[in-house]
Amino acid sequence: MSGRGAAGAVAAAIVAPAVIGLMIAASVPHPLGFGDQWWRWMALAVLFGSPVAMLHLLLLALPAYLLLRQRWRIRWWSAALAGAIIAVMPAAVISLVPDALSASSLAEFIGRAYWSVQPLPALGLAGIAGGLVFWSFVRERREDFAA
Repeated sequence: MSGRGAAGAVAAAIVAPAVIGLMIAASVPHPLGFGDQWWRWMALAVLFGSPVAMLHLLLLALPAYLLLRQRWRIRWWSAALAGAIIAVMPAAVISLVPDALSASSLAEFIGRAYWSVQPLPALGLAGIAGGLVFWSFVRERREDFAA
């Protein structure tokens, strides 16, 4: 991976948790929420979320990127889709597999799964942001093709 790719990976691991922090700040009632405290929510999310994002990056995103870049050029939509899948997949498996194993009926599993999948869209949005940030670093620019 080039220097731009490494910088993009680090930037994506910072931006994705920051998006989660903004969503948390927006959902908190106003006296503690978005007012003048939003930056604290973002800082906490980046502080605690960046190590998790780096694990996603090292275990899932980097191998996928190295494997697939040989066949296809990275595009904004493929980076966004890959970011969403990479952000959601581990959380979905961690939350749904225990529900499936411990449920005694399909109805009970569906009831438990409903509560387990509620945070997944927020994680997907953070993954999309991280994927787009990564793409902005590694995309092919016109000056790359200059003689």
